[in-house]
Amino acid sequence: MSILEQFYFILVNGGILLGIFVVLLLNNKDVRKTRANLFLSTLLIAFTFSIFHVRFAGHVLTHLSVQVFSLGDPTFLLIAPLLWFYTQELAGQKVVFTPKLLLHFAPFLLIVFFSFYFRSLPRYRDWE
Repeated sequence: MSILEQFYFILVNGGILLGIFVVLLLNNKDVRKTRANLFLSTLLIAFTFSIFHVRFAGHVLTHLSVQVFSLGDPTFLLIAPLLWFYTQELAGQKVVFTPKLLLHFAPFLLIVFFSFYFRSLPRYRDWE
């Protein structure tokens, strides 16, 4: 293993651990429970899962992750709306989940749905 690979290994695994640690700190009983902290925790979980997916999914979930989500990790599509909700809460504007606001999650849901749907088609399986 080269020095660059070792650095990558430490950086990625450290990022995963740091994301989990910060989420646990934000949800500690001594921390004030605010909606901004809730959105920040969810955003950090999405970041951490995305990093975890890039690092480990190819080794562990080849039957699902690589074949179904060939476009990449759909969790990445959650980051922009969660970041926007977090900044809205920090600015003092309460985020109210309306059907129009939930459209921000439509790209994520569409990628997940169509990835599973297209994967189940017999013609698509024959292309491999």
